[in-house]
Amino acid sequence: MKLSYSSLKEFAKSPNHFIQYIERKFEASDAMIFGSAVHCAILEPDEFHNRYFVLDESEIMEELKDAKSPRATKAYKQWKMDEMSSAGEREILDTDTMDRLNACTNSFADNTPASNLLSNAIGFEKKITFDHLGNEIRGYIDMYGRTFTADLKVIRSADPKWMSREVFNAYWHMQGAIYTKAMSLENEGNLYHHYIVAIENQAPFNTQVYKLNMEFLTRGWTDFDKLVQAVNAWDGLPESYATNSITLELPKWV
Repeated sequence: MKLSYSSLKEFAKSPNHFIQYIERKFEASDAMIFGSAVHCAILEPDEFHNRYFVLDESEIMEELKDAKSPRATKAYKQWKMDEMSSAGEREILDTDTMDRLNACTNSFADNTPASNLLSNAIGFEKKITFDHLGNEIRGYIDMYGRTFTADLKVIRSADPKWMSREVFNAYWHMQGAIYTKAMSLENEGNLYHHYIVAIENQAPFNTQVYKLNMEFLTRGWTDFDKLVQAVNAWDGLPESYATNSITLELPKWV
């Protein structure tokens, strides 16, 4: 079976989440679209305008400033139609979204550890594949250097107080273990470090670089191995969170 970090993360929720993922029965959220745009702007800037179209209303709204309802006018509707035609198949971003995106890219550029990773990178969006327990493991590494892999995460908060929990809950440690293992297999067993570049998608748009230590990566590989074994043992039938009822206990924080 072909597996990836994303599909295994869904299987960790439930087999039904896994089925939904592999059948692509989901729509990209605004946050996912924004995150992809930030990735493209930072890692593949030459591709940005091939994938995204900025819908800038400033000029047409200035022309129609005396109209009671500018967007209801024939002139605006014609302008909008022409712009949509120009966009073609590209993802459309409004100017507010572009302002946020520029804040993210500027924050990244101003962050020394993040900039150093970018300048030391020798490749981007690298496709990886390797076999594990009879399954083809696949993925794409955001950026990598001679001794590291790194993944960009565009998230609500990059606060160090919550980051360890965020990494664990989102299985980013497993993602790091997969990426470093793949690069090690390609390069005669060389050791790779894994970094997470966390960029906040809202003000103050902080960027913080985190390096996962060996304990985190070792746990990531253990979780990866267990999930692959669980997929192999699964009968392929729809299943919720558990096959039996679950007894809830009073939380420890109460």
